[in-house]
Amino acid sequence: MVRAFLFGGRDGASLPLEDESGIERATRRGEGVLWVDLQAPEEDEFQMLSRVFHFHPLSIEDCRAYSEFPKVDEFSDYLFVVTHYVECAADETCDRLSIGELDIFVGQAFVVTVHTRPAAIVDRCIERFREHPETPAMGPDFLVHALLDELVDAFVPLLDRWDDLLEDTEEALLMGRTGDVLQRLTAIRRSILRARKSFTPTREVVGRLARRDVAFISEQAAWYFRDVSDHALRIHGMLDSARDAVANLFELYMSMSSHRANLVMKRLTIVATVFLPLTFIAGVYGMNFRYMPELEWRYGYLMAWIVMLLVGGGFLVYFRRRGWF
Repeated sequence: MVRAFLFGGRDGASLPLEDESGIERATRRGEGVLWVDLQAPEEDEFQMLSRVFHFHPLSIEDCRAYSEFPKVDEFSDYLFVVTHYVECAADETCDRLSIGELDIFVGQAFVVTVHTRPAAIVDRCIERFREHPETPAMGPDFLVHALLDELVDAFVPLLDRWDDLLEDTEEALLMGRTGDVLQRLTAIRRSILRARKSFTPTREVVGRLARRDVAFISEQAAWYFRDVSDHALRIHGMLDSARDAVANLFELYMSMSSHRANLVMKRLTIVATVFLPLTFIAGVYGMNFRYMPELEWRYGYLMAWIVMLLVGGGFLVYFRRRGWF
């Protein structure tokens, strides 16, 4: 699907373009800022990248396949930016974290975005620019800033949700409710690591744009990119903090599991210690020797029980006074 808009043209408003011919005419005229968004493009729409904009084949090839790491490639007449955005299903632990790729071509008077599936950050920018077309009309770099700002801010709700989940998990651990804690922590850690792996190179891409290490970024827009870079640094720190919090909860879980195992072993040891002398007494008087004292005694059976109860009770009193149970 192709969506195209011309911002800041002759009438100064946003003008949707319906077909490829309109896009090509707007490209030749160079009036205003042209934004072309390709969502899940088909082969003919991919060909438009070379027919209309004459992008390098390697850039187009990068749009076809998922790129593992975000990057910035600078060409003579355009800038190619590969970024990752994050989306999460509305499950409890964000286990179904989805990482999407957003490819951005930036020229002197145009921006082309390519993504292989619907992206909420692009849809939000389209709605915003329809209401306030003056922002992208300031230049293609301001439009790219808005996209990257949405992309970076999309991590904040996830971090807030993970923070709430970790607080609930810590409370459950301290209350002794450890039923599904291990599975929950594993799911949260997996999602955080995936998000961090994707966000780290994206932060570096934003930093390069903020420092104007590449062309097509004006000095005025660089200030806005620096603001996004600051947000990216803060979010990266929050991801590190969330990762450390999960590691600490894992340690707490293992410590509590070890403590519970020690308590069980202590109780079993107490039981074994109490029954050890009782077993000895019963074993001695259970021997089948003919000449043994007390075997013919009338009160021998009762006395054996009294001795065993006194010995067992004495051990229990001793352990209780020592605070072992």
